[in-house]
Amino acid sequence: MGNRPLLVAVDVQQLYRDFAPWALGDVEAVANTIVGLAEALRCPLLCTRTVLPSAHGVVTGPWHTYEERWQPLAVRVASEPGLLDPLPGLRRRCARVFDKHTYSAFEDPAFDAHVRAYRPSPLLIAGVEADICVLAMVFGACDRNHPVWVITDALSGPDALAHRGALATLARMPEQVRLVSAREAERALAPERS
Repeated sequence: MGNRPLLVAVDVQQLYRDFAPWALGDVEAVANTIVGLAEALRCPLLCTRTVLPSAHGVVTGPWHTYEERWQPLAVRVASEPGLLDPLPGLRRRCARVFDKHTYSAFEDPAFDAHVRAYRPSPLLIAGVEADICVLAMVFGACDRNHPVWVITDALSGPDALAHRGALATLARMPEQVRLVSAREAERALAPERS
């Protein structure tokens, strides 16, 4: 395997800091860990952000129902569109931000093509929520035959039991997914300092 890491920050958005029903107390720490790892590895950082399904023209079906359930978020985003943006420190380091209205950004042809063209070795994945969007991103990456490393200390979510369950699920896939801390990834992948 070559050493061509690409880091993806999944949905580390201001809404996870500022929108009370979804707020996570450790989202700033997650963002800081991701930025620190990107700097240490001198690798590109891609950010994804969840947007409302209606922004992608989805007006019927389960995703529309999902958006209706979270109508308070839609109201808030209408007056504060920046709520959907990556946290400021993360945004400054992002090479590119990709919008998604599904759980995995791999459903977006532009994201999929960008990652495929880069040919990451490995694809590093971190972010929120570990048991939903991060898990979906990992499955999407595995389905496309990317070597995946999940940065375990750069994950968050509101449910500790579900978080542990997601990591246990990923641990069952050692041929495709490596679970590592940011420090372990840095030790294994950091370029030589000159």
